[in-house]
Amino acid sequence: MYGASRLRQLCITLCMGALVLQTPNDCRAIHTISAMALKAVLLYKLPRFIYWPAEISDLEICVFQDPDLTKALEKLARRSLDRRSIRIRPLTDLDDIKACQLIFIPRERDISLEELLKKLTRSRAVTVSDIEGFARAGGIVEFAPKPNGKGMRILINLSAAKQKQIRFNAQLLRLATLLNP
Repeated sequence: MYGASRLRQLCITLCMGALVLQTPNDCRAIHTISAMALKAVLLYKLPRFIYWPAEISDLEICVFQDPDLTKALEKLARRSLDRRSIRIRPLTDLDDIKACQLIFIPRERDISLEELLKKLTRSRAVTVSDIEGFARAGGIVEFAPKPNGKGMRILINLSAAKQKQIRFNAQLLRLATLLNP
């Protein structure tokens, strides 16, 4: 029953996020914004399913070169998450990632995936992206479209997470597709 309660809460949050971020009169924009709203909610809720060290009292979610996702997350971050305050920080340069607990890398960026992952290896942050193949290439969490095109699935690279000593809640591990490249 505990799992069903969290799932119900996530669904309600997804619906609210989609409503807040939708704009009228343009079906194409609504579809795009809905996908972005789903990404924002998934990214915002992800920390709830990660075991954080006790010394981390507040969370910083950093978003690399994606102002629209940053704005969507800022709307969601007005409330605390599991008694932790959430700070959303836009990143224009990956050299400024020290305080980030989560780093989102969008599909559209001005750096190659190989160079990106090389820069992120020195960080202990959970790396998250919607880049196809991100988890297989060494990223930790990938938001991938479902095969039917409706919604997203979560891919987790367990080897990359283990290297950074990141552990996920069993509920998330049951729902995600687990990779061990």
